[in-house]
Amino acid sequence: MWFLLPALLATTPLTFDQALTRAEAAPEVTAAAGAASARQDALGRLGSMTSNPLLQAQPGLRNENGATLPEGQLTLQQSFNLAGLASARKETAARELDAARWETRGRRRELRIAAARAWLETWAVTEAARAVLEEEAMAKELVLRIQKAVASDGLTRVDLASARAFAAEARAFHLSLEGQAIDAGGRLAVLLGLDDIATVEGPAPVFDEPAAPSQDAAATWPGVKRLEAQVVSERSRGVEAVAQYGTGLQVQLQGGHDAPTQWFANVALGVTLPLFDVGLRDRSVHEAQARLLEGELTRAKAGARVALAMLKHELEHTAEVYDTVVERQLPAAVEAANLQLRRFQGGEATLQELLVVRRLAVAARVEAIRARAGLLAARAHAREVLAELARGDEP
Repeated sequence: MWFLLPALLATTPLTFDQALTRAEAAPEVTAAAGAASARQDALGRLGSMTSNPLLQAQPGLRNENGATLPEGQLTLQQSFNLAGLASARKETAARELDAARWETRGRRRELRIAAARAWLETWAVTEAARAVLEEEAMAKELVLRIQKAVASDGLTRVDLASARAFAAEARAFHLSLEGQAIDAGGRLAVLLGLDDIATVEGPAPVFDEPAAPSQDAAATWPGVKRLEAQVVSERSRGVEAVAQYGTGLQVQLQGGHDAPTQWFANVALGVTLPLFDVGLRDRSVHEAQARLLEGELTRAKAGARVALAMLKHELEHTAEVYDTVVERQLPAAVEAANLQLRRFQGGEATLQELLVVRRLAVAARVEAIRARAGLLAARAHAREVLAELARGDEP
């Protein structure tokens, strides 16, 4: 039976808020947050030195007047980049961190929106299945009544067959919705990283009618901001590449012992001059990548504006559908079914006429549930976008 489905799935049903909370702990969100945290840690450990010291030991032996005596040299060398490599590295790391943080924000928002839609889809087909299950029960009861009335009240076998067909139709509709509920629960489980098919519980959320986000919000879209940070970081890598080939200073300290009793020490200075290889090829690679990213950025900005326009349209469209189906179609269909039932019971209407309006009524109930879910999904989407924009443009 359908009402045993949650027990058969052996999963704890999720409320709407629990689904959104789970979305924030989904693998892709936590992985993105972990990546940003790793970049944050690395940035905090970046120092001003861009090369490691080199320590050289040169032990040896010398034969002096027939005696073998030890001698050797110890050299410590350190290079210093004078072309701004340290600051370029920090700038690149900072921009990469910005991009990683925007990636985390974008994944979190998109997954919350997807989870909200998936939960509402699962809720809608679950509620629709319950509504059709009620109709199925009433259809079975109608079959039993007609079976008794075929001989006594003048109803025909055609009427009985029609009633049985209607009951089977309701059963098939219910089974179809039950299957859709499983599919929707599976999609929700995949989104949230669950091990079993998800089921939902609790009432649908209630959202006030939100204001449609302004088109200006496209400039602070997480995907747009991430690409902007990637463009800057790619150009920073180009500066870093050139700085690696820039002017450098080498300082060398050397000391040693010459057998039998001589000790010495000296200091050496060297300068690397960027005369021939100045890193132009490496910089061109990063500049080329930056220009490719700028193309993606332009498309992302346009896509964000289109997405906001579509969200505005969705808010308006789902509100119109809700008003039409829930406020007009459903009450009229239910009233027609109730009136026709009374006429049938009073002998003023045929069974065929009753079944026609019953089909209209059950279809209206299902469409009303779907219309409500569609309206709530659009409002949940708008709520997430507005909350994201309220956070500002700091990653």
